[in-house]
Amino acid sequence: MMLVARHRFGTLAAVATVLAGVVLPIGMTATPAAGQSSSEPPNCYSIPPYPANYNPPPSGTAISAFAISDPPQCVGYWVVLRNGYIEAFNDPPLYGDTSQMALNAPVVTMAPTPDGQGYWEVAKDGGVFAFGDAQFFGSMGGRNLAAPIVGFAVDQATGGYWLVGADGGVFAFHAPFLGSVPDASIHLNAPVVGIAATPDGGGYRLLAADGGVFSFGDAAFYGSMGGQHLDAPVVGGASTKEGGGYWLVAADGGVFAFGDASFYGSQAGKPLNKPMVGMAPTPDDGGYCLVASDGGVFTFGDAVFGGAAYGS
Repeated sequence: MMLVARHRFGTLAAVATVLAGVVLPIGMTATPAAGQSSSEPPNCYSIPPYPANYNPPPSGTAISAFAISDPPQCVGYWVVLRNGYIEAFNDPPLYGDTSQMALNAPVVTMAPTPDGQGYWEVAKDGGVFAFGDAQFFGSMGGRNLAAPIVGFAVDQATGGYWLVGADGGVFAFHAPFLGSVPDASIHLNAPVVGIAATPDGGGYRLLAADGGVFSFGDAAFYGSMGGQHLDAPVVGGASTKEGGGYWLVAADGGVFAFGDASFYGSQAGKPLNKPMVGMAPTPDDGGYCLVASDGGVFTFGDAVFGGAAYGS
């Protein structure tokens, strides 16, 4: 099924697909199955936004986040623009948005609740806005931040969430604070671009643009691309369903698998109209979708193509 959509108001900030069960951290893996998009049951994964130093295309079609759901195809999802306006594709319910609010900073990402009956919008200044059954537990809006917010992850155990800044600072709301880059006195060679939580909510990994991975709580470290040559910066990543591994994805479509995360293929070395901005694994970790800033979707493994989000 080909999805056709129109948008208003400028640059897209995020995409989140409708859930059909539990929302888990982002992930990736794949075997070329060009022209396919997500797959089967319950779990859904959201993806971090652009790295802090990445400038999305100026012409209103840049997507910065994406999530799988609506099994067995990745066909139902929301798109949020930087002014907070949300559009739904393939009939997921709308619960409201921030487009009529006076925002102090653009929206950079969104994430659905575990049951898919709500979602959060997250702004660059740390503002958090809850809709549907998403609960508001606090935000960093109106507070001084050392770096802009670039990522958001839901704690599956408590229903709370974490925010992460480009400097690796972590802010926990109704979720355990398990450490951060500044608190651990870690030197960053590149900005943090996202956060991926473990399924039990007992840990999280911070992902940097140079491929560095920083683990906290029960999130084990299985390797990274830090210190290795990359043809393009890392823009996202995710934990596997059991939390025993993770993937990183680069702007050129390169995919790097660690721990129990399987590699199914990538777009590295292949022509792209626009850079990748994230990826999402299928619920069984048997495949994944990569998404580009123009809405192009590339599937691998058991991920099933459900249509492209947008086209510039």
